[in-house]
Amino acid sequence: MKVYELLEALKKRPAMFLGNEYTFDTFNAFMSGYLLFRERDDLKSEEYNDFFDFNYWLLGHIPEHFGQAGGWHWQIKNRNKGNDQNAFREFFEFLDLFKVAKRKREIIEIEPFHFVVSTYNADHEKESEKHVTVSEIHKVTMEYTKTIWMEGYSEGEKVLEIGCLNETEFIKELDIRNIRFKIYEGK
Repeated sequence: MKVYELLEALKKRPAMFLGNEYTFDTFNAFMSGYLLFRERDDLKSEEYNDFFDFNYWLLGHIPEHFGQAGGWHWQIKNRNKGNDQNAFREFFEFLDLFKVAKRKREIIEIEPFHFVVSTYNADHEKESEKHVTVSEIHKVTMEYTKTIWMEGYSEGEKVLEIGCLNETEFIKELDIRNIRFKIYEGK
């Protein structure tokens, strides 16, 4: 079952998935277990936005957040202390907005830069490094949030993804990584 199918079923019949004494915390535990064993592609949908982006989208959507480390559960729980029913309601309201938020992609021409991508192969219990050249940066924004995603591409493959909570953080990430824009002179 894909993530949005699961969430829709859970919204209609939470006790069936979480037990009769369910809370917003048991919902989080259930979702954490589900997400832990799913591949990222299972969180994607042809129809809706990638659920993987929901945490960062929410941080840029709500006017005041409770730190960046806690994810959607932490943010919503702290906004609704002691009121699980309201937390559930708010989660699904935010999710419905997120699912259909339109994305805008801007390609930023840059001077290519190099960096190392580390990957871990669990089957072989081995970490490997791959040197890549990022030749293109995409600035991705979405409706209803100030969050900006920076995506770096090497030969058409996405090799870098960073969530920034606002334009200032986006510029700072470009600066930290010493990313230089291409400058064209003349005609």
